[in-house]
Amino acid sequence: MENMTATLICLGIGILLFVIEMFTPGLGIPGFVGALAFFAAVLLQINNPVGIVFMVALALFLISVGLLVFFRIVSGRKFENSKVVLNEKINGFSTNLTGKEAQALTGGMGKAVTPLRPAGKAEFDGAVLDVSTAGEYLPEGTRVTVEKVEGLRILVHAAPPEG
Repeated sequence: MENMTATLICLGIGILLFVIEMFTPGLGIPGFVGALAFFAAVLLQINNPVGIVFMVALALFLISVGLLVFFRIVSGRKFENSKVVLNEKINGFSTNLTGKEAQALTGGMGKAVTPLRPAGKAEFDGAVLDVSTAGEYLPEGTRVTVEKVEGLRILVHAAPPEG
C-alpha cells in the first residue's frame, strides 16, 4: 500500500499519454512513454498481488470503454466533423469518351495547353482534354498527335514539324 500513490500517478500519466497519442499524429512517442508508465505501475505493485489484479482489471475496463466509444463513433459516422480524418473532396469531371469519340480522336492533331510531363492538357478542335505521353516531356505549345485512346487515357506524342 505504500506505493499506491506512485502507482496511481504512473497509471494517470499512462492514461493521459495514451489519450494524447490517439489524437495527435506523430512517431508514437507519447504511446511508448505511456506504456513505460504502465509498466512502472506494475513494477511498483510487484509484491502486491491484489494491486496487480486491480491494475489488470482497470486496464481491461479502459480497453473495453475505449473500444465501445470507438465503435459508437464509427457506427454514428461522427468522423465527418473530426479533425483526425481528412474531409477534402475532389470535385471535378473526368474525360467522358464514347467509342465513336475515341475513334475520331485517334490520329488527330492538337496543341499542348500545359506542359506534358508526361500528363497534362491538350486542345483538340476547341476541346481541352487530359492527355499523357509515353514518358517524354513536351513543353506547352507543342503540336501533338493522338496515338491511341485506352478507356479514358489519351496517349499522344509530338507531331512532326509542319512543312
